[in-house]
Amino acid sequence: MAILDLPDELLGAILDLSRPYAFESLALTCKRLYSAAGDLLPYHNKLRWQYRSFSFTEDPSDVTGIHYMPQLLLEIAKEPVIASYIVHADLGIRHLLGPISRHGRGDQRSKDIIQQIYSEDGQRKLRRIVNRSSYLQAIRQDPVEWAAQISADKDEYKDKVEVDFPLAFLLTLLVNVESLVLPSRWGPSCVEPAEALGGDLDKVQRGVADLIQLLVARANNSNLKEQPLQKLRVLYRTPDVDTQYGIGMLSIAPFLALDSLREVYHESGVHESFDMSRGGWDRYPILGRNIEVMQLDDYVVDNKASQTLFKNMTKLRDFRFQYQMKDDIGDLWEAEGFVADLSAAVGGHLETLVLTQGWMYANSTPVKGFYGFNVLRNLEVDTQLFYEWVPDEPDSEKASAASRLMDMLPDSMPTLRTLRVNTPATEDDFTCLQALFQGFATGRDKQFPNLEQVSVIVDKRGPFGDILRDGWQQYAQLAKKFCEGIGGITIGGVA
Repeated sequence: MAILDLPDELLGAILDLSRPYAFESLALTCKRLYSAAGDLLPYHNKLRWQYRSFSFTEDPSDVTGIHYMPQLLLEIAKEPVIASYIVHADLGIRHLLGPISRHGRGDQRSKDIIQQIYSEDGQRKLRRIVNRSSYLQAIRQDPVEWAAQISADKDEYKDKVEVDFPLAFLLTLLVNVESLVLPSRWGPSCVEPAEALGGDLDKVQRGVADLIQLLVARANNSNLKEQPLQKLRVLYRTPDVDTQYGIGMLSIAPFLALDSLREVYHESGVHESFDMSRGGWDRYPILGRNIEVMQLDDYVVDNKASQTLFKNMTKLRDFRFQYQMKDDIGDLWEAEGFVADLSAAVGGHLETLVLTQGWMYANSTPVKGFYGFNVLRNLEVDTQLFYEWVPDEPDSEKASAASRLMDMLPDSMPTLRTLRVNTPATEDDFTCLQALFQGFATGRDKQFPNLEQVSVIVDKRGPFGDILRDGWQQYAQLAKKFCEGIGGITIGGVA
């Protein structure tokens, strides 16, 4: 019997099973199937509109929005196909169970949602979806305890170690997710919790790290199809992270280990060789195998840790990195070693390099050159990267000992197309700017045959964003006149 000869109720059942993203193609095959899909279309469109690009709502009066992670899991427990509708998951706005607001409709709405989660019916549905998890079964976790931890989505470990049970479980359901924003609550302890709580509770807590490891292993298994996280291509930056101390890069190691990942954006991270002694890194020895674009802002990475970070990134073509120390973390940056590690790992295929820096101490080492970047097309740097400090006098004035750019880019001369230099309007930076562009006017055409655009951006602000002291206008004008004298350089920033 041909499929079109089936009665409407059977065709409807087949169409229902094709949701979410084969449903439309199947329904548009012919008039017969479109007619059979008629009753399902409004509901399909509603779920697609609400969940395809999902984020938690901040509007306390929104009676249709999802405010809490357990609330989302409860909706999925009621209608499992909802998880398959989620393609773009922005989980950055992370509400814990408690009042959304202190007054008005929001407070009542919050109470109603929490009451629904803790109702007998709600708890039964949550327990049912947790009991069915093949992932928890595989790592021998107690589903009853997990259901309780998912429901108690509060700061249970605020003064100890914090893990995110609801998010870890949600990730096991997202078979179609392509982009993801993690909440700030997701930290290194979710990947490899410290042994701080002891006993049975510690075993349950460790289950989060085991669950994530299993997720990555199955997603990377090409023999398995329709696995959670198997389609994840972009990891976006986490909002509201601690910019003073940063967050350990270990928190995103599982996602970097996904073969599907192509782009990663992360902020205020710390990746030091000291942190690599934590067991979580052993679980993910291969990072970024297929990553093409990586942007790390407000970051600390020491040169030893950078060797492991880049060594398997054989497809990285666009890397943007802003170094900034955290309190006393990362105050000594061996910038030259970092660039050397980067070049050794990705110099043969990196096309865009943006390397900037914020505040760091005087005894950081400067960049001496960009050797080994054979196909570099776009380069952006700060003058501060090339500062040399007088030995044994960390409080002395800077002495700019930068080499000429044309001497520091020997391997990139044939391929370089755009060059941008950022410089604060200070005397030291102006001196550095002059050193960088020494001989550029006469040697540019010969040594950089494909260079199309050169720009210098002059800023009146320092590394912390504060306005420079009196006199910055003078150095801004000097920088402008210097670049105009060279010719062929676009001047931007302050006048």
